[in-house]
Amino acid sequence: MTEKRREPRDSVFLRAALRLPGETRPREVRVRNLSATGLLAEGAGRLAAGARVEVELRNLGWVRGTIAWAGENRCGVAFDQAVDARRVRQTAQDPTPEGFRVRRPLGVATDPVIAPDPARVRMI
Repeated sequence: MTEKRREPRDSVFLRAALRLPGETRPREVRVRNLSATGLLAEGAGRLAAGARVEVELRNLGWVRGTIAWAGENRCGVAFDQAVDARRVRQTAQDPTPEGFRVRRPLGVATDPVIAPDPARVRMI
């Protein structure tokens, strides 16, 4: 399978709303990766490739697109027009895109100040 992506994408964990034409209530989804031309959403339920959708993204509002692919509770959305993905990652506490931190796997501590105290960690 050849790679079709032209834009770099960032691994993120954001909440967003996704709606299909005719639906009165948007579906809450988790955005797992994002680029200027699309995203991977999780939690939307069953969707069909080719379906038209709108996704409400933080700092951008509603963005129109098409379901590029769909699987078990996941889908890829191709935006109709490129967006500024850096704006989506901006927060009120950190308005600069340079402050964006890539999500790390659980258990990886890079700062000793935030490293978990082994005496307080319990096994589940």
